[in-house]
Amino acid sequence: MLRGQPALSRFRLDKLNARLSMAGCKARVRAADHVHVIDCAGVVLDAAQRQRLALLLDDNGEFDVLPRDSRVQWVVPRLGTISPWSSKASDIARQCGLSGLSRIERVVRYVIQGEDSAPSCIAALQAALHDRMTESLLADAGDLPQLFMQHEPRPLALIPLAAQR
Repeated sequence: MLRGQPALSRFRLDKLNARLSMAGCKARVRAADHVHVIDCAGVVLDAAQRQRLALLLDDNGEFDVLPRDSRVQWVVPRLGTISPWSSKASDIARQCGLSGLSRIERVVRYVIQGEDSAPSCIAALQAALHDRMTESLLADAGDLPQLFMQHEPRPLALIPLAAQR
């Protein structure tokens, strides 16, 4: 993983937190950063390749230490899909001599401070953070490798239409 630039400006963070306040949530989003998750398909990048990749992705260094009462939510492209960003970034990386890369995906890491276990707050937080049609929400960084899992396509199924009148 490489940390990218902030995903939201201070204005957008304030707007997001105002939306959560209106929903009655006590939890607040403290930071939103782009994170680049890299699948090297078993190939180990050498130091020069890692440096080239960090320059290419505008690496922003290490993550800040999280406050004790905070948690992280990861918003990723919908599991089972390859985002357009990933297709283009992976092609560019290969053209820059990083042939060992299988795929690069950009995700957003949200740092949420304060606990609020009310179902209405959880629903408001999930709705505010991601679009469930195109994105998935993960609660643990250990789940990020799911981005690169290959699945067998399901067989075609026919759905009968209701009889016409």
